[in-house]
Amino acid sequence: MTSRSPGLSNDRATAIEFAGSLRGQYIVSKALAEAIEVMEQRQGIDREPSDLADMGYLYKNLFNLAVSRSTDSEGLRRFIYDADSEQLIN
Repeated sequence: MTSRSPGLSNDRATAIEFAGSLRGQYIVSKALAEAIEVMEQRQGIDREPSDLADMGYLYKNLFNLAVSRSTDSEGLRRFIYDADSEQLIN
């Protein structure tokens, strides 16, 4: 399989293979970066701190290829949520 989108394939093995490809990792990374940015702007319980911490962990350790749309001009800003301090790390 190539790193291109598998299209309409409804096969778990194909999806797992795609997720492990560079393209798949980029897509998951991009989704995590965007979701973290949006959720971090929420207030109170709507912020879902445990979900943010888990997303930040996955982004930091497995899927760190993309940055969110609001990155600085050098593309260096990463949205990482620290589970211990429950603070966003820029």
